[in-house]
Amino acid sequence: MKKSNKKRLITGLILLALCFGLYQLFGNPMVYINNQKLSLAVSSIESETVSLNDLIPFDWDRAYSPGPYTSREEIAAVIGFDSPSIRDNQNSEGMSHVLFMKGNRVVACVIGHPALVGYRFSFSEIVTYEDDIQLNVEQGEHWIELCTQEGV
Repeated sequence: MKKSNKKRLITGLILLALCFGLYQLFGNPMVYINNQKLSLAVSSIESETVSLNDLIPFDWDRAYSPGPYTSREEIAAVIGFDSPSIRDNQNSEGMSHVLFMKGNRVVACVIGHPALVGYRFSFSEIVTYEDDIQLNVEQGEHWIELCTQEGV
């Protein structure tokens, strides 16, 4: 093998390893970007109610907010597919966890304490874009609570 081809191969392998490492560290870049878009959208709410469809700034067709202590396997069973973006919800009742999906892909996955995330969604079933649910917006001292008008 020529020296220049060997150098290109080594450089390519290093770049591939770097990309894989970044993916493992930060996850899917599309999910990360959509999480940031969602955070900006929620922080700009100025009304007492909002349509979930109007709020979400990316393409989605289903959303799910698993309850506390829900395993990754249980979440995958409920949504009907597995994804590296699905995380265990082994957190307390006060944590925020919501997944947005498009087809059989997770396009956003937010999990963390609402004070750190900045908001919390409260709905316990899978909701769809077609449902066009309305959410009550409760501005707290440290985060925004977004819950269905039925209180589900």
